[in-house]
Amino acid sequence: MVNCGAYTGDTIKQLNQKVGKVKSIACFEPDKNNYSNLINYLHANKENIAEYIITFPCGVYSKNEIRYFSEGDNTNSRISENGNTAIQVIKLDDALLNYKPTLIQMDIEGSELEALHGAEKIIKENYPDLAICVYHSPEHIWEIPLFIKSLNKNYQLYLRNYTGYISETVLYAVKGD
Repeated sequence: MVNCGAYTGDTIKQLNQKVGKVKSIACFEPDKNNYSNLINYLHANKENIAEYIITFPCGVYSKNEIRYFSEGDNTNSRISENGNTAIQVIKLDDALLNYKPTLIQMDIEGSELEALHGAEKIIKENYPDLAICVYHSPEHIWEIPLFIKSLNKNYQLYLRNYTGYISETVLYAVKGD
């Protein structure tokens, strides 16, 4: 699994409760407070989570560069030209050489489409299932599915909302025929 916007490990906890221990997890979290909490959670539970755990204190994007970042109240930190700090962002294609994910999850506060561009090679070569948040920007509801289909037309797409409001709307792309 590749967990982009790993926050404090909430998605990893859910995965662990439903599936149990997995082979490997790569986590990306640029917010320093969230990253610290994530590391604490992973250290305390590493034996039950995965055989291999890789963590990166950076964001994912379409390029490897430094971007301005707004640290939020721990839940809505985001890349922003008006950010109060700077972070490293990296392409998944460059960070995860020879990594063969079966699932890529992204909840990265509006940078999902940029990050997908930075993961084109991994997605094309490995055809992983995708769970991508599409509610941070209105145009993502159509731009992200179109982009994913351009990478592999065989993806089956499903949209699920977890709140009844636009927030927490996730696009799932799973292997089709």
